Amino acid sequence: MWLFPLLTDNADEGAYLAQAASLRAGQLLPDAPTHPKAYHPWFSAIRDGHYVYKYTPVHASVLATAGTLFGSERAALAIIAAAVIVLLGLVARELGARPGAAALACVAFACSPVWLLQSVTFLPYCEALAWLLAFLWCFLRGFRLQSTWWLVGAGGFAGLAFLARPFEGAVFVAAVVVYKIWTERGHGVMRPLAWCALGALPGALLLLAYNWYATGNPLLLAFQITGRSDAMGFGIRHVLPTDPGVDYTIGKAFSALANNMLLVITWTFGSFLGLIIAASGFSSRRDLPRRAVLSSLLLLWPLAFFFFWGAYAAVMLWDITKFVGPFYYLPMALIMAIALGVGVVRVTRARRGWIVGLMALLAAVTLITLIPAFETNHDRTAQHRLVNDAVHGRLDDAAPSLLFMPDVYGPYLQNPFSFLRNPPRYDGRILYATHGSHSGDFAIAEDHPDRTPYVLSLPTGYGPDLPVASIHATINRLRTVTGQSLEFRVTASPSLANTRPLVRVILGTKLLYLPMPTSADGRAVSRFTLTPKARGAVLTSLDDPSVGFTVPRMANALHVAVVKHDGAFSVHTVDNHSIPARRKADGLQLLWPGDHNTSTTSGADRVRVEVTPSQSANE
Repeated sequence: MWLFPLLTDNADEGAYLAQAASLRAGQLLPDAPTHPKAYHPWFSAIRDGHYVYKYTPVHASVLATAGTLFGSERAALAIIAAAVIVLLGLVARELGARPGAAALACVAFACSPVWLLQSVTFLPYCEALAWLLAFLWCFLRGFRLQSTWWLVGAGGFAGLAFLARPFEGAVFVAAVVVYKIWTERGHGVMRPLAWCALGALPGALLLLAYNWYATGNPLLLAFQITGRSDAMGFGIRHVLPTDPGVDYTIGKAFSALANNMLLVITWTFGSFLGLIIAASGFSSRRDLPRRAVLSSLLLLWPLAFFFFWGAYAAVMLWDITKFVGPFYYLPMALIMAIALGVGVVRVTRARRGWIVGLMALLAAVTLITLIPAFETNHDRTAQHRLVNDAVHGRLDDAAPSLLFMPDVYGPYLQNPFSFLRNPPRYDGRILYATHGSHSGDFAIAEDHPDRTPYVLSLPTGYGPDLPVASIHATINRLRTVTGQSLEFRVTASPSLANTRPLVRVILGTKLLYLPMPTSADGRAVSRFTLTPKARGAVLTSLDDPSVGFTVPRMANALHVAVVKHDGAFSVHTVDNHSIPARRKADGLQLLWPGDHNTSTTSGADRVRVEVTPSQSANE
């Protein structure tokens, strides 16, 4: 709670929490309201009047249950964390580790940076690990005791793991089954595996049933309904249709594998020193008799992810691993922890004082990764808090409101602001909608005459690479401005005028850069008009009437930005605004944020954008 009070930068958290809220409201597939694209949540597709989330509802169900029983979904995180650590100890004992080594394995894993951060997020990887560990424990115990019920139970957990995360579940179970067939070939292994398969059948059938209900095809995963190219194999890949495609090649797969293996080492307890001690523990068959199952997992897990482009994107394109670690490889971190526990006992010869000293040394090495990760997450939380404070500081005490959110990472809500979500029935005091959605902001505002419309503006941009001090979030009330023509005046402060800024105007498919001459008071000023023509509009510079353009059809929004040169070929956006615009019978109409829109950038740089309608009727 203290580290991620407003969730992480991984927007999947918001998707799982929104899905959990829908389940608590009795909606397996959340109902989509009128103009569904305006309220489109991250990682979902629109189908038959419903939002279909990318993931099956297993993790969301656990969160929803915890929210119902304990009043907070965070209770599920504590239960999952405790279950994983207990199951880790039980699995280590089934593998033949001594009690002390199993306990040290639990400590090592609990102190791993990847576990410390993952276990306090609403991401599903820790819960998926719990199902996989439960399967492995029951599987090993069932074979050791030759117990049908334990084997059926193992299959049940395998089916649940497969239902929760089909790819990871299939890889893990396949690795364990391959191990068992190889080590016990010729000893009647198929009959016990048949009992496991029987136990897994309900989970497999539930997955097929959910696929049919959610996608209309039992064999089409909801995972792919948001983008068919988010799949195994090589070629052009992307998560969502609005994302740019990535050509995933064998070379990129090797690069991803190398970088992810490095992360697995540095994000586990003791980093490279821990790896050396883990290798010592893994090398001893006497101390870890059934290590072959771990060998199978260590081989097949990275091999399977070699063919999944998401493992490349997570480490090479996105910066997710900088703050939550190599989450796809959490089972490998767990295997290292088991081997490390055995290795510590072996290296120290079980002497208590030496164990304490070695574990303290490993903990000190772990801080090399953990401290920067905490600092990164602290900075990201500060960005979240800036936006959250702007929204709730302005609107919590206001009348019911409609807040248009900027489409920072595409036309979806909850990314990057996963902490700002609509309730399932869209009846919250603040209703969030996407600014500039396909339906148009005017239509959304007119659908909610009982709500006061506002817009969240991030004129200087928003992103993980920007320091908090350079990000400015403002909440402006929207008013309707109508006129036969509209005159715009863009003013920059003297300090910004010295950089020779330009005004960038975009309307439809047309783009224009306008100079900003310096006025007598040292400010830079640019003026232009927008007038209707047929079904479109004409934009003309008032400083140079020969400069302008015509659009044959009016676009949904007018984009006005102030930019400056950071170098010979580098342009930096200082201030950016998207203003809803449309044709009316009596001229042009805008949804204007306040009487004027003023934003402060770095230092004393200030930009003001003003509009003056001619023959207008303002509301």
